[in-house]
Amino acid sequence: MKPTVKYIPRKEVIIHEYTKYNSSDDFINALTKGAPAGSIVNVLKWVDGVLLSFRPLPMNEVIIKALIAGTLYWDHVSFAPMPEYQDQIITQNGVTVVINNVSGNPVFVAIAEFIKKEFLKT
Repeated sequence: MKPTVKYIPRKEVIIHEYTKYNSSDDFINALTKGAPAGSIVNVLKWVDGVLLSFRPLPMNEVIIKALIAGTLYWDHVSFAPMPEYQDQIITQNGVTVVINNVSGNPVFVAIAEFIKKEFLKT
């Protein structure tokens, strides 16, 4: 017997704090400050012109229940405008920053829309 498969998207994403960078260069420089040459940083996401990284709240019983109910909690998100996607950037200090394109994820698309509307207004 085949199992039933359902897609139940998140209903809400709650961001508690944020750091806005004016450019992807500023963001990447802050992220890699002090990292040794030759190291690889793989924490950045790109979606629809927004470069971002996030830190979720620590998993505990309350957070897990909220996740199951459809609410995603992020403790902090950092972001910057980045009009064109690049899969990696090598800094002047020789640090490689790997960037994942998450444009196919509807939750990240909604988050990028929110960030652009609320924080990246020009």
